[in-house]
Amino acid sequence: MKKIFSFNKFFIAFWVFFLIVWIALQVISYMRLTSMANTEGVRILSWTWPEKNIQSCIEIYETKVLRKNHNDAIVKVLAKQSIRPIRESQLSLAPLDRNETDSQGKAIAVNSKCAVILTYYRTNNQWFLGRVDCE
Repeated sequence: MKKIFSFNKFFIAFWVFFLIVWIALQVISYMRLTSMANTEGVRILSWTWPEKNIQSCIEIYETKVLRKNHNDAIVKVLAKQSIRPIRESQLSLAPLDRNETDSQGKAIAVNSKCAVILTYYRTNNQWFLGRVDCE
C-alpha cells in the first residue's frame, strides 16, 4: 500500500504556530475582559455621600471570567469595600481597620466583602456592559 499523505516538518510547524497564536489571542481576550471589569467594578462600587460625610473605597482582590462565548461574557469581580468619612485631605487612601475610632469613640470605618457580576455583550467587535448584579 502506497502512502498518499505524510506529515512533514512544515505541516507540524504550521499547526504549532497556529495553536500558539490562538492561545495568545484567548489570553489577551481574557485580560481585556478582566481589565474592563476591574474598571467598571470600581466605578460601580465607589461612591460618595457628601450630606452624610461618608464615602466608599474599593480594593479589588480577584476578577474571574465565569463564562465567555462569541456574543457575551459573564465576569465576577470580588472586592473589599471600606465605608469611611470623607476627609479634608484625601492623601491617605489606605483602607482603615474595622476597629478604628475617632475622638468621640465612634467607628470611622466599616470593611466588608462584596461581589459584582457583570454581563458584557459584544457588538461590532466591541464589548459593552449590559447587566450588573450585586451580591
